[in-house]
Amino acid sequence: MTDTLQREPDAPTLSPTRPAPWWRHLFSSLRHRDFRLLWVGQTLQSEGQWMEQVARGWLLWELSHDPFMLGLYGTLRTVPALALAVPAGILTDRLSRVALIQFSQISACLLAFIFAALVQTHVVAVWMVLAFALLNGTSEVLRMPARQSMVATLVPGRDLLNAVAVNEVAQYTMRIAGPLLAGGIMSAFVDDAFLGVAAVFYVRGLLYLIAVVTTAYIQAPPMPTQARGRTVAQNLGDTFRYLASNRVLLALAVLGAVPAAFGQPYQHLMPVFALDIFDVGAFGLGVMSAAVGVGALLGSLVLAGMGNIRPMGLVLFFSLAGYGASMILFGLNPWFLASLLLLLLLGASQAGFFAMRQTLTQLIVRDEQRGRVVGVTQLTRGGLSPLGSLQAGALAGILGAPVAVMIMGATLGSIALLSGFLLTAVRRLEYSEELQWRTESRDLG
Repeated sequence: MTDTLQREPDAPTLSPTRPAPWWRHLFSSLRHRDFRLLWVGQTLQSEGQWMEQVARGWLLWELSHDPFMLGLYGTLRTVPALALAVPAGILTDRLSRVALIQFSQISACLLAFIFAALVQTHVVAVWMVLAFALLNGTSEVLRMPARQSMVATLVPGRDLLNAVAVNEVAQYTMRIAGPLLAGGIMSAFVDDAFLGVAAVFYVRGLLYLIAVVTTAYIQAPPMPTQARGRTVAQNLGDTFRYLASNRVLLALAVLGAVPAAFGQPYQHLMPVFALDIFDVGAFGLGVMSAAVGVGALLGSLVLAGMGNIRPMGLVLFFSLAGYGASMILFGLNPWFLASLLLLLLLGASQAGFFAMRQTLTQLIVRDEQRGRVVGVTQLTRGGLSPLGSLQAGALAGILGAPVAVMIMGATLGSIALLSGFLLTAVRRLEYSEELQWRTESRDLG
């Protein structure tokens, strides 16, 4: 270990006594004011997004009764990542990240209010829902690199891992609350279900409006100057050369695309399971979506409570394999209550994979390349996500939703096992004291 990675002679040493209970440091990163403001805004956005997913799925199914349309919606929502993910990453390293986040939040807020008015007046049509997907996807792809990059700048290095876990906990908590709240609101409007959908989108717009105000109070540190000192074309070339020289980071970026192609598209088929297979209605659809969130929340809490897991690479691949296996079992299962248990397992596996991949990426990437690497990761995910959504809708239309989910789960599990065997450098990634001290050297003072 080099001198720069060693502790200073007068640095305090850990006491050999029993460590503090895990729950005392579970949310330690929230003691930093600016990260807390970012976290609150992201939590509100997540609540609105998960509410929208339930309401949109119900609306699109009622308008079309075509599973292909459900898949097409997912495709259009992720298509912007193909064209804008890398440019958004470049902007993240050149412009104010707070301003980028606010621009995205304001756009999403206006879209939600406009769409709510269209639904309330019964003017809404299938093409409008699809157009909303495209515009909303554009808003999200502009926000994600800035938000993820800011996390590492608003907390000291020693709290970076906890901050990633706390973000995941908030996201998955809202995955529980959002669908349940949306299902409850829609069920309350018995005489006019479309008015219930409109109410969901009005609430979504209000949540984004509050997030805009919260984000405005963030006092972000100065931006890195390396990217602004070069042209956009040079920024792009620098990033791809950087990834080419770091094969582990490149592998992590590519692995992030696998669930987008073969895992997450199952979400667009949930209305088929809830309304046609299990016959549990809009509230049942909300409960099913919430079950995934419960599993993901539990998985995130376990990871946060365990602290720095040493065999991170192994956890990454085991989580991905569990993701695929739980999808297969869900497709085979004909009972509603059993499906909720399987969705819990699916959510926990999904959370484990994404938390490990994001944490490893944040630990490895250089600060001045952070936004652009996140943009490239979005591009790899966006490149396969539209195809995944289309294949999910097409397979469901031909073979039925259960068979489609089983095929995607089997593909996902096979890729997890094969890549875990071949990508030995990623599989052997471990969290070490040397790596921890390297991240702590980035403390903000």
